Amino acid sequence: MQVIRQVPDELEVVKSSRTVYLKYNMSQPPYTEMPNVVGYSFRNALMFLENAGLKLGDTTFRPDFAKNSVLEQLYNGVMIQPGAKVRVGSRIDLVIGSN
Repeated sequence: MQVIRQVPDELEVVKSSRTVYLKYNMSQPPYTEMPNVVGYSFRNALMFLENAGLKLGDTTFRPDFAKNSVLEQLYNGVMIQPGAKVRVGSRIDLVIGSN
């Protein structure tokens, strides 16, 4: 973690029990849990991914009777289980059903 800004500045005199604000930049993003988007519609799955801080990667389509439904969720080309820890901002690939 790296401190970018501090208010008040580092050399200013501050009374005791006063708040000092820090703005910092993390060296690596934190982890988040992978939501279960299998079985949901593509739009709902996209909403769940965005709420978890994840991004949509590639979408591939596979013939299935459930049109626009998520069939698989992949991380780095491998199926990922719900609840698995992934870094915030990671790209999640989805396999979508089409007819």
